[in-house]
Amino acid sequence: MAGGMAILLAMAGMLVFIVAQAAPLWRAARTEHLGTVAVGAAAAAATGDFAGAVGAPPGGGLAAVALDEYQEHVVMVYVDGRVDVVRLADGAVAASWTVWPTAPAVPGGGPRVMAADLHPERDLWTLALSDGRIVPVEVTFAVTYPGGQRQITPSVRALEAVELVSGPPPPSVEASGGEPLRRESEPAGPASATGLVAAVFRPLPDGWVAAGLTADQRVVLRVEEQSRSLLGPARARETTVELTGGLEGRRPTALTVDPAGQYLLVGDADGGITAWNLRRRMTPELIGRVPAGDAPVSRLAFLLGGRSLVAATGDGRVTRWLPVADPDVPGGRRFQLVNEFQRHEAPVVAIGVSRRTKGFATMDASGGWAVHHATTGRTQLVRRTDLDAVTAAALAPRGDGIVLVGPGGELDRWTIDNPHPEVTLGTLFGKVWYEGYDEPAYVWQSSGGSDAFEPKLSLTPLLFGTLKGTLYALLLAVPVAVMGAIYTAHFMEPRWRAIVKPVVELMAGLPSVVLGMLAGLWLAPWMERHFPGVVASGVLAGAGLLVLAALWARFPLAWKNRLPASRLVLVALPLLVLAVWGGTAVGPLVERWFMGGDYRQWLLETGGLRFDQRNSLVVAVAMGFAVIPLVFSISEDALSSVPGHLVSGSLALGATRWETVRRVVLPVAAPAIFSAVMIGFGRAVGETMIVLMATGNTPVMDLGIFTGFRALAANVAVEMSEAPVGGTLYRVLFLSALLLAGVTFMVNTVAEMVRLRLRRRLAQL
Repeated sequence: MAGGMAILLAMAGMLVFIVAQAAPLWRAARTEHLGTVAVGAAAAAATGDFAGAVGAPPGGGLAAVALDEYQEHVVMVYVDGRVDVVRLADGAVAASWTVWPTAPAVPGGGPRVMAADLHPERDLWTLALSDGRIVPVEVTFAVTYPGGQRQITPSVRALEAVELVSGPPPPSVEASGGEPLRRESEPAGPASATGLVAAVFRPLPDGWVAAGLTADQRVVLRVEEQSRSLLGPARARETTVELTGGLEGRRPTALTVDPAGQYLLVGDADGGITAWNLRRRMTPELIGRVPAGDAPVSRLAFLLGGRSLVAATGDGRVTRWLPVADPDVPGGRRFQLVNEFQRHEAPVVAIGVSRRTKGFATMDASGGWAVHHATTGRTQLVRRTDLDAVTAAALAPRGDGIVLVGPGGELDRWTIDNPHPEVTLGTLFGKVWYEGYDEPAYVWQSSGGSDAFEPKLSLTPLLFGTLKGTLYALLLAVPVAVMGAIYTAHFMEPRWRAIVKPVVELMAGLPSVVLGMLAGLWLAPWMERHFPGVVASGVLAGAGLLVLAALWARFPLAWKNRLPASRLVLVALPLLVLAVWGGTAVGPLVERWFMGGDYRQWLLETGGLRFDQRNSLVVAVAMGFAVIPLVFSISEDALSSVPGHLVSGSLALGATRWETVRRVVLPVAAPAIFSAVMIGFGRAVGETMIVLMATGNTPVMDLGIFTGFRALAANVAVEMSEAPVGGTLYRVLFLSALLLAGVTFMVNTVAEMVRLRLRRRLAQL
């Protein structure tokens, strides 16, 4: 009794541990208000709007803010070109720079920062100036540890300015019919009254892309392409393109370019988004316009990775868009609405992008802010600041904090605790529209080649693969094991039974890793080479057994008495060996005559079936060897334990041996046989090494017997060694283990209920 209780306590302890590791996945996102910090006198009068605003902030106002990774400093960019780094602990200005050597902006003199845009993947600002220039500003935070204490040293460096517009455009530049006209780059001219109100700059490996909105509502694109030669210096070519005609008279209100410089998107006052394809930078192609809402588009921003586009409109609507395949548009892709998030009560003034996940934050002018996640399509946090208004805001690069700036320059600080934003019931078990996909799908792909990778953690393909492998294994193992048990218990001679039963039970002691190795390294390649022969062998073996059974039924009684049914197997075994040899020999001929010499291509063309070397058929054979001994042993014991008086009475009444087995023995032993099958099911569900080594571990949802799969148990074995402790993948793997245990428990419970019911119904026998 003590041993049994110890086992129960150990199992309960393991279950509690697994639940404790998986439970944090369902913890809701939380925030903590850290208070408000007053900035030094240099920024006390800051006012204005956030990056990307259309319209100039008042003189001396704030253009944009950004946080460092550790949330110790906030970078504040002012309209006069001054950049201050403020310590969040006390609001003191730690350092200050001027990004151009000209005098500070004053009414009537000097350039002013009309808007600022932050690169979604690096600390690179795009400053749009009132004189038509774009100034890229790079902000770096050097982290050192003198004396074991973290020290962050900020620095600001202005890159070479790009002159986007140098004066009013000539009449010929204005495009008609949405077709852009272009003009080659010219020497910089004098400053023009036609300045920028929004701009974006994207450095690329072979040049750069710059785009801006002018005060007179024009969309201007300027690109540089560099060509490198082994025999000479690199050559650069710049081109300026006027794209306003593509808006068809609509007023532009916001714009952005993805980090890879492939798409330019412009929002307009009518609530639409117009897209251009920039793969051929010198000749951008108009993709088309999509409606984003009824109010003007106020903000556009790409998330980490540059595929998901977030659009915000003047009525507080926030949506996510993805490029999907469309052969009818230039470049073959158009933007499709994927998600709509919880709406703000006021116009959105800022979009902050996380550089660790697909999360982002939106802030409105009335002080409300929200945290969203693109993959889940859900709004995870909605909060409101006590500030009277919000003039600027910034999300921490890790997505774990936010700072909002009030009209008086005060900084309102919040922390965000959202460690597992990718996990919901929808992402774990439902279809999700991932980046790079043209429709929602079930996908498991936990890691990728870059930090911008979007984790895909759907457990549905793994659960599907587990059940698929179990189904095919049982389809092979159960008939062989049960029929073998019937023959061994009631037809085989006792002296042979004493040898066969222990030998079969010894098969259960074969390590699954050995079976998996044989299946993956020997059986799978052999079956791939001789698959037509395997099919032919099965057909010949079945036909041969049917012929043998028909002949045996017609044999004279005297012949049958000389060869009892228990020894008929001695005739069947050579027949099976002959069938396998004949099928292997005939297989290449069948492939040549009927399959065009390539059975893989024939399967693909005739049935749409793809043949993978490591497939479900190989797993069924290998796992069958693991399940057959278990089901056979329990079934044989149950069949042998049927009371002898029932068997003797049936035979005495004139029933044949087979009739006795079918009508008397099987009904009595049915509950135990059913339990044996369910135990075999549990063994197959929990199998790891065979599935790991013989399936190819492809998490696809395909019932085809010639394709592989990935099971829950094998997935845990593969992924656990690479999962950071406490991370999302780590906890999802524990959830997989919990799900596996739950499925096994549920199946065993149902099996026990069915067994007891069968036992009660058949007790009268």
